[in-house]
Amino acid sequence: MIRAALRDLQFRRRRFALATLGAGLGFGLGITMSGLSAGVDREVERTIALADADQWIVAETAAGPVAGNTRVPQDAVDQIAAAPGVTDAGGRVFTPMNVGDVDDPELVNVIGVQPGHVGAPDLLGGPTEAVVDENLDLDVGETLQLSGQTFDIVGVVRASLFAGVPNVYIDLTVAQELAFAGGPIVSTILVDGAVDSIPGLRTMTNADVEENALLNLGDAATTIAMVRTILWLVAALVIGSVLYLNAQERTRDFAVFKATGSTSASIVTGLAVQAAAIAVFASLLAIVIGWALAPVMPLTIETPLSTYLLTPVVVLIVSLLGSLAGARRAATVPPAVAFGG
Repeated sequence: MIRAALRDLQFRRRRFALATLGAGLGFGLGITMSGLSAGVDREVERTIALADADQWIVAETAAGPVAGNTRVPQDAVDQIAAAPGVTDAGGRVFTPMNVGDVDDPELVNVIGVQPGHVGAPDLLGGPTEAVVDENLDLDVGETLQLSGQTFDIVGVVRASLFAGVPNVYIDLTVAQELAFAGGPIVSTILVDGAVDSIPGLRTMTNADVEENALLNLGDAATTIAMVRTILWLVAALVIGSVLYLNAQERTRDFAVFKATGSTSASIVTGLAVQAAAIAVFASLLAIVIGWALAPVMPLTIETPLSTYLLTPVVVLIVSLLGSLAGARRAATVPPAVAFGG
């Protein structure tokens, strides 16, 4: 039966090629969706790692550093820095802004930090300097216009939020001018060490901050997962419909096989071999499509190696599930059909 199944693949090669192309495209886009979801998670991890803080302190009523209107008096920074168990503390301001031309603005996350303190990139120095995310496509030595002010770029890092929105790190006093009209206010206090609970303030761990940063993208993440599932289902339907149509056309062939002693299990195995063959080529095509789409997509796509490694397994399982309708048809064909019964 396996030889007959392979010969049938050769005979109907155009049909199976179209099935492979359709399934490969569906699975390839599914890989892209997985990469998009992973990219959102990883960019948050990188931004938190760059801060290199042990604790984040926000207003008690705030959801968190980037998903809530948190305002803390700047005097609290020095108080926390002097607390037992604290090695260093640094104020931080977070505010989204547009950079670039008025006709073609680009959204960035402006992050004001205190140079030399926890949370600040090592390269950042004076109030006219900036460290930017690589997504801005700016190099060290170039300048950045931000709210009418010019900043010299002294460092380029890989740190973004909200599906690729670049982070721009500047001096805290300048960020306070932009966000709070110069008021002595910070959004967050970053701590190197550990501090006990403080009245009116809330302490967050890095894990809490990561959850908070992903909060605004919860609906987007759910949508991505749904689209990915739909793509897998469509790919399964493509494979299943082709195999079912093939089983319908080979009804008399299956009856002859049964009349000459072949079992239903062996016939179903032949269909499974065809599904596996489609799965192999579809998975290879899907990997190529996912790899090719990653660098040209406008959003951050970071497909884990594990996704590429698991793709053939997932495609094989989905292909076998898609072949069940055809297998059921083949198993129920009576031998009498071979004789016109």
